[in-house]
Amino acid sequence: MNDLFTSVPTFSNGCKNPTYFSDWVKSYLLEHGIDTYVFNPGASFRGLHDSLAMENYNKIIMTCHEEIAVSFAHGYYKASGKIICVLIHANVGLLHSSMAIFNAWCDRVPLLCLVGNGPLDAAKRRPWIDWIHTAHDILAPIRGYTSFSSVSTDQWGIANDIKRAIRIAVSESHLGPAVVALDSYLQEMHTDPKVINLGLADIKKKRIELQSDELIRISKLLSQAKKPLFIIERAGRQKGIMNAFINLSKCLGYDIPVIECGYYENAITINNENLWFRIETVIFDEYPDLIITLDTIDPLGYLSSIIDLNLLSETLFININTPGLCPSGWSSDTGIDPPGSICNCDIVLFLNKLSQIIPTTKKKVKNYLRH
Repeated sequence: MNDLFTSVPTFSNGCKNPTYFSDWVKSYLLEHGIDTYVFNPGASFRGLHDSLAMENYNKIIMTCHEEIAVSFAHGYYKASGKIICVLIHANVGLLHSSMAIFNAWCDRVPLLCLVGNGPLDAAKRRPWIDWIHTAHDILAPIRGYTSFSSVSTDQWGIANDIKRAIRIAVSESHLGPAVVALDSYLQEMHTDPKVINLGLADIKKKRIELQSDELIRISKLLSQAKKPLFIIERAGRQKGIMNAFINLSKCLGYDIPVIECGYYENAITINNENLWFRIETVIFDEYPDLIITLDTIDPLGYLSSIIDLNLLSETLFININTPGLCPSGWSSDTGIDPPGSICNCDIVLFLNKLSQIIPTTKKKVKNYLRH
């Protein structure tokens, strides 16, 4: 039965009827624009490796270590905004990769990782070698710092896991690594007919807007503030954020004071349109009456490193976060919830919408920050 809710892949690359499940995996990823693989070769995904080697439209990047492979995909996404698939060998390969997967999680960078596993059907395991490369819950060592992880025992389950992992990695906003286990025996089996008819994943990026009443409330507070302040951490990676800040500054009629924290992709410390400062070097002559944080984890922690938080007792906080920054049950990397309202929406869209509705004051805002 066809998936009635999404379109069925045509496999225009020539693999209309993928013989083996590994052929289907390769073709399905290609239909979603994923044509590059990085890995340290391992026998637990030999079926998929063989399928990749048989065609010339897939790019293979080999590395000497799984941690290098994951780090490569991490950096590739940050440089290009594109997903490449990481293949990871069973057990020891996954343990090798765990540090790089955790780095990507902390950076909230989306990754697509396929992890080989030995045959979960014990009768299919070769003596010794397959047994030491099979795990009952192979993703247990990394599950605490993934956006999605799944181990299925049949092709239909794995296929749907891959579909969901692609959607999360490609369409959501910086959630972290999505990881799916691939049974080595099932890779080399003929493709289940219903797998061939699995619909494509919905990979269209969703831009979530802030509700209009909340947007109006924030615009009024910002227009009335005498000493406003923006604090930015991860938001600098978002395309168009610099122009959004410039437009908002022009609409307000004054340079917006901004403090950037952390060591992410902001790279916008020096800017003529706004007053940009680093958290390590900024000095407060007076204290803000309104603070708007953008994708900032633990803003109070940052501020407490430079000022007495009691001085902000009258300050109003508004916190704007990118949707999808999911907390981990294992890692305490989400900090402490800041005071004030917490809103989830597309940050660039938020700044642009704010520019459209905020009343132009042309007032002179006192510069109360310095290096």
